[in-house]
Amino acid sequence: KDSTQRTFGKVTRFAHLIWGGHVKHGDIVVDATMGQGFDTVTLSNLVLHPSQSTGHVYAYDTQPVALQRTRDLLRKELTDTQLERVTLTQQSHCEVPEEVLKQASLIVFNLGYLPAYGDDEGTMTRSDTTLVAVQRMSVLMPPNCIISMLCYHHEEGLKEEAALLKWTEGLKKDDWVVVNSTWMNRPSAPTHLLIGKNQRGKQKK
Repeated sequence: KDSTQRTFGKVTRFAHLIWGGHVKHGDIVVDATMGQGFDTVTLSNLVLHPSQSTGHVYAYDTQPVALQRTRDLLRKELTDTQLERVTLTQQSHCEVPEEVLKQASLIVFNLGYLPAYGDDEGTMTRSDTTLVAVQRMSVLMPPNCIISMLCYHHEEGLKEEAALLKWTEGLKKDDWVVVNSTWMNRPSAPTHLLIGKNQRGKQKK
């Protein structure tokens, strides 16, 4: 593949490049929707040095099958030292502990539903809970933390994207940086929303 395809071939790959430019070994990061575990592995390799004992990855999902898939993948891809610094929790992204969010450098969402388990309303991320989670995170996360969100274009995904964009329009420009990346010649591709908190950033009242 040529360099353009390697960089932009998938929205997820492009998101991973953004993450890699923002975090470093030793950082604390959150995977708010672990799913099959691919993002959890990527985050682990970005912040967990194989021979160091700093940094931590916290990953969350409400589905037991997601935790099992992620756990199996991590065992294949990470060293024992890295595995010790990854915590998988069966819990909603609305309930990520305050002490975790206050230390995070990066929080990632890959919205939608777990592949191979169907477009099921019981397991799909939803606009109401996603918005609640992000609003809470925006209050608790430290300055210079970034929230990265991949939004998909099925029916509920469009609702999620619309709700998130409407909310971000109210964030003060001096306190926040908001970037929404859209693939102009691939209308069905997910969009990538970045929400960054500046040094003086505070949640809009």
